[in-house]
Amino acid sequence: LLVLAAGVAALYVVRASPNHEGSVRMAGLKAEVSIERDAHGIPTIRAANIEDAAYGMGVAHAQDRLWQLQTHLRIGSGRMAEAFGAAALDNDKFLRALGVKRAAQVQWANLKNIESRRVVEAYTAGINNIIEQHLKARPPELMVLGIPAEKWTPEDSLAWAIMMSWDL
Repeated sequence: LLVLAAGVAALYVVRASPNHEGSVRMAGLKAEVSIERDAHGIPTIRAANIEDAAYGMGVAHAQDRLWQLQTHLRIGSGRMAEAFGAAALDNDKFLRALGVKRAAQVQWANLKNIESRRVVEAYTAGINNIIEQHLKARPPELMVLGIPAEKWTPEDSLAWAIMMSWDL
């Protein structure tokens, strides 16, 4: 039984670990994007244009930090109690009263700079491509809490920028 448990755990680790080797075809790119990682796993993204670079950054973030992205999504929306239970309700009430997600939605709706919109949309598409097409196993934190990996939106990026500003 112990050997079986160790085998299942090892299989999970292999499936949950991001693929940092080889090449993968992904829809939504205009040209080739290269994500190379150094000995410490730090990515360097090379792309022919800013949108593809943002897409690559979204891919790298989702591969390496999906749990963090999912936590940020819930913080920005005032939905931490979904993951952490009643202990997070006061934080959720405060964040909803503060209106972080509403402010992000207004900012996104009023963002008229087409290039900026495309960059944020490309970053979002990179994250969602990993979640929808290349996620073989949810991060362990999501598994333990029993919550799904949700799609990222442009508003989530803006909400997190607001939260970073608030923190600073």
